[in-house]
Amino acid sequence: MLLLEAGPNFAPNAYPPGAVLLAGFPDPALSGSPDICLILTLRADFYGRALRYRPLADALQGHVENLGPMNRQELQAAIRRPAENAKVSFEPGLVETLLDDVENKPGSLPLLQFALREMWGRQQNRKITRKSYDDIGGVEGALAQRAETIFTLSRTVRPVWIEVIGAVAHLATIMPCRRQRQNRAALTPKPRRPQAARMPQAQNAR
Repeated sequence: MLLLEAGPNFAPNAYPPGAVLLAGFPDPALSGSPDICLILTLRADFYGRALRYRPLADALQGHVENLGPMNRQELQAAIRRPAENAKVSFEPGLVETLLDDVENKPGSLPLLQFALREMWGRQQNRKITRKSYDDIGGVEGALAQRAETIFTLSRTVRPVWIEVIGAVAHLATIMPCRRQRQNRAALTPKPRRPQAARMPQAQNAR
């Protein structure tokens, strides 16, 4: 079994190895049961890209399992089970608070994941406390608090952040969201040209 997570760069018909994804996976109709099974995870907003490549679209036909938003019970299991496996517990009522923060809120799972990671590093005696939740600013405030901490950590970092955020904001206006690598030189702030001092203009004598 091979598990493949397709991210923002998934574009099977955009480059020559468009068929690489299906290479080694013969058509079961012609060869019977294959020796290996490919499980492809794909975000709903990128599913249309898979359908543009006809062989892949045909392979997906009748083999798609749609995963809807997690309900409260599933979210609770996702929060509790990893901690229980590591013999770590939550302070009473804390899991319910986390569930109230993210339930029925699309796009909140990454925020929950980040908040849990921050709280995990603050556990006391193998227990995740409400104090750690309050200290990080809750689910919605954890990421903003960490970003602010990094931004104010050093003045030398600020120009780089400004360059990165400006580049991301520009790309978001001209192309769909996708991952893009940059070398260090591209992120190095460019020196500003010194501006010539302006001489004050003499007032006209009356």
